[in-house]
Amino acid sequence: MIMGFGFFGFGRKKTDKKQDEQKEQIPKELAAYRAAIKTEEEQGFEAAKDMYIMAAENGSREACVRLSTYLEEKDETFFALILSQCAADLGDGESAYKAGLALQAGLEADRDDRSAFYMFRKAANAGHIESQYLLASMYYRGIGTAEDLKQAALWAHRAADAGHIEAQYLFGMLRGRGEGVEMNTEDACGWLKKAAAQGHAGAIRMLQALDEKKLTGQKTGEKSARAVAQECVRKLSVEEQYRQGMESYETEDYVKAFVYLKECFSTSEMKMYPDALAALGKMYEQGLGTWADPRKAQVFYLLACDKNNVLPYMEFCALQNFPSVMDIENVLPLFEKMHAKWQGDEETCQNMEEIKQELQKTKEGLQGFLKIADMLLEEKQNDSALAKTMRYRIAARLGSGKAVLKLAERPDIGKEDRRFLYEVAANRGCADAMYLLSKECEGDHLLLEWTFWLLKAEQEGSAAAQCTLGRTALSENQDEKAMEYFEKAAEQNYPDALLMCHGMYEQGRGTEKDKKKAMWYLQRAAEQGSCRAQVKYAYLLETGDGVEKNPAQAVEWYRKAALNEENSEIAWYAYGRVLHEGIGCRKNQEKAAFWLEKAAEKGHNRSQYMIGSMYADAEGVPKNIEMAKKWLHKACWSKDYKISSAARNKYSRLER
Repeated sequence: MIMGFGFFGFGRKKTDKKQDEQKEQIPKELAAYRAAIKTEEEQGFEAAKDMYIMAAENGSREACVRLSTYLEEKDETFFALILSQCAADLGDGESAYKAGLALQAGLEADRDDRSAFYMFRKAANAGHIESQYLLASMYYRGIGTAEDLKQAALWAHRAADAGHIEAQYLFGMLRGRGEGVEMNTEDACGWLKKAAAQGHAGAIRMLQALDEKKLTGQKTGEKSARAVAQECVRKLSVEEQYRQGMESYETEDYVKAFVYLKECFSTSEMKMYPDALAALGKMYEQGLGTWADPRKAQVFYLLACDKNNVLPYMEFCALQNFPSVMDIENVLPLFEKMHAKWQGDEETCQNMEEIKQELQKTKEGLQGFLKIADMLLEEKQNDSALAKTMRYRIAARLGSGKAVLKLAERPDIGKEDRRFLYEVAANRGCADAMYLLSKECEGDHLLLEWTFWLLKAEQEGSAAAQCTLGRTALSENQDEKAMEYFEKAAEQNYPDALLMCHGMYEQGRGTEKDKKKAMWYLQRAAEQGSCRAQVKYAYLLETGDGVEKNPAQAVEWYRKAALNEENSEIAWYAYGRVLHEGIGCRKNQEKAAFWLEKAAEKGHNRSQYMIGSMYADAEGVPKNIEMAKKWLHKACWSKDYKISSAARNKYSRLER
């Protein structure tokens, strides 16, 4: 038992007043856990179960571990896994290790190498030796994460130092080959001897044939097939890269094939060849010419499907037994296409029907878990931030993509963990997570993944993704396509899309010019909170351009724009200007000075000139020549000649 026996009265010493005061300050989760233990000892586990749950919701790691152990004993392995993951989130290394093993083995759920990697990393950081080795192995093989030989060597070394036999062999091999760590044959030999002394067959065989050539796998100075291919592939056209890549693939020269085809799809002139996409998917799936990566295999298979070549992805689904939640939503419509395409092939249709039934079962089961998650999220027994976080975690484990996204929004989540949570939520059908993941990929210059997730988000109805695709189409002069995307997003009252529709109708791009529709979209965008739309609509009301002139209403829209969360210096300047000049309202120089100085601090040159003049003339602010000169000097650098010229003249007068 984790807690000491003293709590239950065994060997308990008399307490003084100071100890009693300390007892009163026991953390809530610890007090709940201790109460649960006492109840279990007196009345049994069933009586204490609800108390353990309460302790777990309050963040007790020990309560999560106890509940997990109990559920394992009852063969409730799926829920045991959920509690182990919760305990892992709270820092329990052993629970993280157990959860990682379950996820890797696919117990009571689909095999999930990425989540397993995440759990092993938690356990490894907590000092769990076996997890350190498993983490090193996953980094080395590129399973559940990108291949990283440096990280593989780092974690293998830590586990090897602790006496892990497999880690000693792995680190000895990496050391001898100079992979992820500086090559040192003597040191490599030392680690291999340690593993061999414990009976490791691989270490014994390597020691028997130990020399530089066999450790490195090639002669000194000899270039690998991959290096040779990489040197010449970039000199070729995309078409030639594709041709040679497919030729190499067909002759089973997978190293060359991978380099040629990957380079082909990393160019700006990317062309989608379905057979090449399927080939790349196969190589990633089976580890041919590169490290196996099921996630990347999935990306390439889906891209091949988008070109109406759906068979490769179906093969992938069959091999994976049960696809992810995202795959379920993706793949069911593809079956309908397949039935039409392969109607005459009885065997193929039968296999497809069997897979479809299994997929449907998985989907139906998921809906039940989603209902449980919703119930958990609606509970109002404890409003503490920690309890809410715990419920989100449990809901996330049960399948709620929105709950996972809530976890990703926590300020204490690091970049790598946030991206992982986005990926989990996206795989569970959350369109917002798909869009956010696409932005992460864009920031990391991952063109293929960016395209994939952006298109997925758009298909799931993400207005942000639709607007982004519209802007992309507009930059490529595909005005009609852009308009189609903008209107889709505008139907969901997405402010940026409404504003873009206004511009398209105003300019007649992708549609006929229509000032009435343009104004209608502008007003809607302003009403939906677009700061730029509010400023522009206010200006039109002020000037009477295309709408009935109404200065008073214009001032109200300027005020809304200034208070908008977008924090636009243009809005601050506009509101400060009408207050300064008394347009549509009484002059208010003090308020005008506040907003103009706010805009000036953000680098707005007109505001800098105006606030500088106000300090010089004591308008709304006390006269302050130094402040006046400061702002006028900044305004002198304006690209607007009128502003810079006026600022220089005024500044020079103050200098006299």
